[in-house]
Amino acid sequence: MRYSCGDIPNHTETFITDLWPDLIATCGSLNMQIVSYENNPENAREILSNLGKDIDIVVGNYSKKTKNYPGCSATYLYYVPLRLAVSKRNPLSQKDSLTWADLDGHTVWLNSTSWIDDITQIKEEILDNHPKVKIEEFPFFDVQIFNKIVGSNDVLVGVDAWEFIHPLVTMKPMEWKYISPMCIYHNEQPSETVQYVLDKAV
Repeated sequence: MRYSCGDIPNHTETFITDLWPDLIATCGSLNMQIVSYENNPENAREILSNLGKDIDIVVGNYSKKTKNYPGCSATYLYYVPLRLAVSKRNPLSQKDSLTWADLDGHTVWLNSTSWIDDITQIKEEILDNHPKVKIEEFPFFDVQIFNKIVGSNDVLVGVDAWEFIHPLVTMKPMEWKYISPMCIYHNEQPSETVQYVLDKAV
């Protein structure tokens, strides 16, 4: 089985690691290849349109956008809260949690093509209710985004797993209820092996 999670951690690597011993215990012949890919919209479209060929499953953030990819299905895993990535040099990093008032005068970085549906709602809330908070949008995640956060007092919407991407970035809880559902993407007619993994996962 060929598995991919992209090049930006998102909680799912730990999930697969934790699941693997149980899979091996019950199906010793199961093999897994990890396939890396650059995290950009073009690659996402190519992979999700052809699941079951070069890649069997992708574990990541669930999005309603999957309905645009015939043959692609998603099996829900769990939810993770959305956090704010903050430079450890930023005074906000000293707070246990953040509020909208804390963000006044700051810039919030949002992924403009994000598969995290709640990011769109965060953008709408800022535009409607928080005029002192600025928005900076970017097309896709890479490590350079984190370098920009470290070199400024800006913040980035993300998930706890990003705590380990950059040594000068820390993830802070925000007083909101925005979340991201995590899932396994697979072909709508999964192979026997993929179906076995899906059954174990849920």
